[in-house]
This record gives sequence, structure tokens and C-alpha cells, in this order.
Amino acid sequence: MKKLTALITTLVLGASQAGVAMARPARLIDNGWRERQELRMDREREQINGQRHYRPAWVALSGATRIADGRDVIPVGAQKGRFTQLRFQTTEGASLIDHVLIRFSDGRWQSTEVGKQIDPRNPMVEVLLDGDRKKIDQIIVLGAGGRRASYQVFGI
Repeated sequence: MKKLTALITTLVLGASQAGVAMARPARLIDNGWRERQELRMDREREQINGQRHYRPAWVALSGATRIADGRDVIPVGAQKGRFTQLRFQTTEGASLIDHVLIRFSDGRWQSTEVGKQIDPRNPMVEVLLDGDRKKIDQIIVLGAGGRRASYQVFGI
């Protein structure tokens, strides 16, 4: 009988301690999980709706290339993403970029007169795309370049 009384007393006291422990509000640790989840969901939503989330860095659309016989054709492809701006940056020598023709994935074209030389002292020129967030199929650069002149194309 004493064992049964001791067992019941232990159970009652244990249950009351558990009740006290549960009565205190739990301390939550905020490690930014909710913000990361919301950001991930926003990105997925933007991909579904076809909107572009902010791209924090320039993406290389070509390797080092050069203008030969007055033009350079650069295949890009829609899989590289959507862009709002192009950057032509010299890698060696000097290149004159007269005109840039851009064919978008929807079949439309943009023609931009640049008329600038890129060289080590003026290493880049930027071209804004008409509209917003366009997929680029091909870039045609009209101009001239020296024998060892080369440049690279980036998009953001």
C-alpha cells in the first residue's frame, strides 16, 4: 500500500511540474527563417508569373570575341534569362562599336546607335534595352577592331 501511495504521489507531483513547465511561454529563436521562406516563395511566384527577380551581378553573355569584317554575331539564347541592360567591355586592344542590333526571343528587334570606342582608357559602354526584362536570342555588333582587339558582352 505504501508503494502505491508513493507511486500516486510521484505521478501527481510529476504532472503538476509538467503543467508548470508548459504554462511558461516558449522562447522562440529568430534566425531569419521566416524571411528566408518568404523570399523563396516570392522567387517561385516570380518564376511562375514570368517576372524577373533582381539580378545582383552581371552575367557573361559571351566569351572574349572580336569584330571581324565589320561585324560580330553573338548567339545568346533565351535560357540565359531576362535582361534590361547590356555592357560591352574591352578585354584587349581597342574596338569601335558603331551600332548594336539585338534580336529578342519574341522575334522583335532593337537597333541602337552607339558610336563609341572601347579601349583600356574607356573600358566599357552600356546599352539599355527597350522595355523591361527581355530574353535575348542574338546580338549583332557593327564596327571595327584592331588585329588583337577583343571585348566581352555582359547582361543584367
